[in-house]
Amino acid sequence: MGKVILQIMLIDIVFSLDSVITAVGMVDEISIMVTANVIALGIMLAAVGPIKAMIRSLDAAAVRSRMGQLLVRPPKDMRKALSDWARRHSVTIG
Repeated sequence: MGKVILQIMLIDIVFSLDSVITAVGMVDEISIMVTANVIALGIMLAAVGPIKAMIRSLDAAAVRSRMGQLLVRPPKDMRKALSDWARRHSVTIG
């Protein structure tokens, strides 16, 4: 589960670059826009491998089962519940 949370965080970070590119796109100099796009694309391409590896390393049935339990009866401290689950299943949390 910790890997799932880490994956979501990484995807959010990588794809929030779209906002940065849009903001940089408001400048008058084309070189700044091109540089921002090249950097953002490089980061996204570099992130694909680790994110894909993380997703493939998870036991989908165990994650699905735990998420179903949490949705039916959410704990007061979701972070602690997910951390405990990750620890019991030897999921490394960054």
